Amino acid sequence: MVRLLDIEVSRASLALRVISGVTLAALTFLLLYMVPSNLPSLIWEMGREQPSVPGEVLSSLVDPMLPILGLALVPAVFLNALLKKTAAQGPIMIVIGLLSVSYIYLAFHGGVISLDIPPSILAGYPPSGGSLHLRIDFFLLMVLFMIPHFLSLVRGLLFIIDRHKRAIFD
Repeated sequence: MVRLLDIEVSRASLALRVISGVTLAALTFLLLYMVPSNLPSLIWEMGREQPSVPGEVLSSLVDPMLPILGLALVPAVFLNALLKKTAAQGPIMIVIGLLSVSYIYLAFHGGVISLDIPPSILAGYPPSGGSLHLRIDFFLLMVLFMIPHFLSLVRGLLFIIDRHKRAIFD
């Protein structure tokens, strides 16, 4: 038996926790860090075969802070898998909830995505030859994606409160 903060776990259970933590952290790293940080270069590489301006427009959709938040989520996800059912689970869930909400907020650009479409891809529209400013409101969709992460944050707070109640009454 190995002591992990405030609980005793078997070596097999610890090994499974480490394996699941590493797997989840690797997936988080791949999806939330590697994809956003390499998306502009992937779009640019595809555009080299067929030169087009839409690649420039699409690459502007990735906020520069998005990969940094994705990278910050990696150790939190690992620690969440490793320290499940310990005293640290509540604070880790709060950190994951806050980072996830921030990630979603940046991914949706605060709920409003604005694009300036250059005249070279508009094929004569508008007639004056100016660029087109496109604004898409995704606020409700952004809030919908944030709800589970807000609930995770509340769950972390409830874990902390429950631990303190047990400590006082025991």
